[in-house]
Amino acid sequence: MIRKRLLLFVLCFCPCFARANASGAPAYHQSDLSVSCETSPAFLYIEDSAGRRSNAGLPKIPQSTVTRLKKQGGVDGLKIDIYDGGRQTYTVNLKGLSLGSARVEARGFLPTGENFENTFSVLVSPGRSRKIDLIFDPGQKTLAARRRVEIKDLIEEVDCARRLDWMTPHAGDYLGRFARSAEMSDDGSHPQETRQLLQQFLFALGIKIEGCCGAEDLTHFVKEPALGILKEDAKSLLADLGKNPR
Repeated sequence: MIRKRLLLFVLCFCPCFARANASGAPAYHQSDLSVSCETSPAFLYIEDSAGRRSNAGLPKIPQSTVTRLKKQGGVDGLKIDIYDGGRQTYTVNLKGLSLGSARVEARGFLPTGENFENTFSVLVSPGRSRKIDLIFDPGQKTLAARRRVEIKDLIEEVDCARRLDWMTPHAGDYLGRFARSAEMSDDGSHPQETRQLLQQFLFALGIKIEGCCGAEDLTHFVKEPALGILKEDAKSLLADLGKNPR
């Protein structure tokens, strides 16, 4: 099976690194958030904190531009630049067009020569959407990523990994049972049960949790990038459950 990947580069520049426009003048004065997508198995668009979006045909975020990246054979990607947005939370939206993994690299550069970065990955499949918040704060030299995950996403990701041969059928059945049981208990009446099931899901993926046992170790039966992605999404779900008990 052909393995497809989506590669996004998020680069945050300050004035001394400002790129020039056609006239030779800097295209921005304070910062540039640049998101590039190459050989995409997903449709990409970005929303700012006011809900305005920029995508391939509709750059609605103020001072944003959309550029098609061309390689041999035609259009092979997309680049979205957002100039002088300042401190803000942007949402990267990925709507799957085919099976694959999406790797996002976030990097920031300052005039002092300091830099900061964040990288993360998600699994995509046809018709399935994922959202990742990028919290951009050039003053604090941070570009953080916050995964938006629901338990149903774990179920879909396990299925996606199985179809890509990134986990064995046994591992898929085993993890799928935990994820589906967690979804069934996640109705507000059994928060402790949901928490325990998510802990067992993580334990099976090699995350040792105090007081958690009874799960099979599947780390040798799940390949990267699926292993890392499932860990991060389950950890995000567990953290959200602690912050927002139902």
